[in-house]
Amino acid sequence: MVIMPLLSVVVPTLDRPDTLRHALATMACQPADVDCEFIVQNNGGNPEIAEMVEGLKDARFKHFASDTVLTMTDNWESALGHAAGEYATFIGDDDGLMPYACATATDILAGGAIDLLSWRAYSYYWPNYYHPAFRNRLLAEIDFTSSVKRVSSRRELARVFAFQAHYAYLPMMRSPACAG
Repeated sequence: MVIMPLLSVVVPTLDRPDTLRHALATMACQPADVDCEFIVQNNGGNPEIAEMVEGLKDARFKHFASDTVLTMTDNWESALGHAAGEYATFIGDDDGLMPYACATATDILAGGAIDLLSWRAYSYYWPNYYHPAFRNRLLAEIDFTSSVKRVSSRRELARVFAFQAHYAYLPMMRSPACAG
């Protein structure tokens, strides 16, 4: 009997081993006892990416590759198709996870009765970012009064459509953990 992990972190990638290396490092630093898996979907089968994932020697990482370069949509759908978790989230190959991100998410999700978990994303600007003032900077909106709360998606969407809330506070493709 195969036991399904609670959380799948899915990373579709296309020929960007230089940034993916850093994303993988942030995933590998997640506590080993957290109920999660990391899916790397290697679009086009770059052998450097395959070696990088294999070199981690961590059973939580699963590498999948396509023989040809797929459209972005097909690659993302293929990546999600390999995810076995009850919940799944995407991160880009140039993104990363904060320390204990998976532990925090699984602690919240383990209680059940949650369809979607969303959070505010931080923005990191790589050293080669086009605008020098932003290079190698992390922008984070930190609210020490925030906490986990249940939100009615119907009401929140109505607030956005009535211009009473900003759409950036809604779950985005690369930030929520959604139940399968």
